[in-house]
Amino acid sequence: MLEIISEDGAASGHETVVLAEDEEIGYRAVVAIHSTALGPALGGTRLWDYASIEEARTDALRLARGMTYKNARGEALARGRGLRRAGLAARGDLRRAR
Repeated sequence: MLEIISEDGAASGHETVVLAEDEEIGYRAVVAIHSTALGPALGGTRLWDYASIEEARTDALRLARGMTYKNARGEALARGRGLRRAGLAARGDLRRAR
């Protein structure tokens, strides 16, 4: 069953950071929302073989922040909305199966 194992946003300068895990199926995920100040968040997902959940969290935070700034610059295209990024920490055998 999916369990939320941590929620922390303010410490990293993000609105929301959620770490979730389902040990039974080996699923771990990070959802990061940097800013919705200019409108609702956009979404994206990255499946990657991270060495640790902390590495996945760092990547999700970096990507969310970068996409917020990118979308703010490209206001005509994205209306300046923040971006929600989810980083999925895949086990090595899952990546090889692709």
